[in-house]
Amino acid sequence: MRKYFCLLILVFAVCVGAPAQKKKPNIVSDSERQISKTYAEGLKEFYSRNFTAAEKTFRNILEKNSKHDASYFMLGKIKSEQKDYTDAAYYFKQAASIDKTNEWYLVELAQMYDKAGNYSESAELWKKLSDMKPNIENYLISEADALVHLDRYTDVIKVYDKLEILIGYNEELTETKKNIWLYLNNVKNAVGEYDKLIAEFPTNVKNYIRAGDIYLANKQYSKALPYYEKAQKLEPNNPELQFALAEYYDATGNADESWKYMIKVIKNPDYPLDEKLPTIKNMFTEYVLSGERSGISKREMYDVITALTEAHPEAIEGWANLASLKIMDKDYAAAKTMLEKAIAIDVSRYTVWEDYFFVLAQLREDKKIIEEAERVLELFPGNSILQYSIGVAYLNTNNAKKAVEMLKSAAAFSYDTMLSAKIYYMLGNAYLELGNKDEAVSAWKTAKRKGMINNDLNEKIKKYE
Repeated sequence: MRKYFCLLILVFAVCVGAPAQKKKPNIVSDSERQISKTYAEGLKEFYSRNFTAAEKTFRNILEKNSKHDASYFMLGKIKSEQKDYTDAAYYFKQAASIDKTNEWYLVELAQMYDKAGNYSESAELWKKLSDMKPNIENYLISEADALVHLDRYTDVIKVYDKLEILIGYNEELTETKKNIWLYLNNVKNAVGEYDKLIAEFPTNVKNYIRAGDIYLANKQYSKALPYYEKAQKLEPNNPELQFALAEYYDATGNADESWKYMIKVIKNPDYPLDEKLPTIKNMFTEYVLSGERSGISKREMYDVITALTEAHPEAIEGWANLASLKIMDKDYAAAKTMLEKAIAIDVSRYTVWEDYFFVLAQLREDKKIIEEAERVLELFPGNSILQYSIGVAYLNTNNAKKAVEMLKSAAAFSYDTMLSAKIYYMLGNAYLELGNKDEAVSAWKTAKRKGMINNDLNEKIKKYE
């Protein structure tokens, strides 16, 4: 062992003590030393944002050495900071022509072309860079962006294909490629992007649905259905699939099947509320405007809204819409319960309070309106409709003084002539309760001028004038 150790020391000594091969010394001239020193000063000026002094310094260097690529590069950086992208591109190009292998010169030059809107030049450079460094994602992404600006969409797809190989399948990338194919009116290739994913991930239901949705949106119904059917075999209770099938059967004229799947979607609490609401709002608006002429029966509308409240009891929309249906049916007691649930969820919804005060007025619950008056006036201090309701409630509970105060405030905020007419009519009644006949007549006459046609109004004016 000792002999072996001594042998190692001997070998080490021989290696270390062996004369090195002589190399020709790298002699730096005085002018090069001076340029290096001047360049360092220019960098200091640049990073101190003294661009005028820095530009002068780098130009002095170029006067002495016109092949000093780093000075051209820094002049490009100065112009870039000054947002003079055309001049910046010129200097970066000069630097790149001197040192053709410098990747960063090309990157800066490509970025300047992009900023100057010269996408044909930048696309070429990004391609060159992505060929040089095929594993850098940003070069491919930048190349694709430049090609998009040039409307070279098939070339964009090719670049994204390279990116896909590099990073693997990506949902956003697939969606982008799909949208490009659809923009080019190539439905088959758009679906083909999802066919690739289906081949790679055959148990992912989402990809079958996406492919079917493309055909459905383009009214190629017979091609959409097989994708939905394959998805059903994998995951029949998938809410996104159920929604797609509801739309499919609606588009193909099978209302019963469409309705069956729509109710399943709405009842499913796992399907996002935000995805359901647009469809439900459209249905509800159509029903409110046209009733059963909309093609939606009262029973169906109740089923939809009830299903919404059961699946999402925390959603104000369900309770508010259910209350609206009850108001349409004049079931004010039930509407009151629904509206109170809605207010408990979100106290700040004006339309809910308007409906609530209307319902309380129909139920003659004036004291309840007065109980809520302070909270409502704090939430909606300049709302004439709510102030009118509160004023009427005070009048109905024999507090004409408070009624006058509230109705005068309502009149000041009202910009609707019919509402103003109602306000002045009730204001006249409140003045009469206070024994102020002149003010009462004046208010009634204002109501008449605002357009109120009422025999009782005419008789009152005639009686007390």
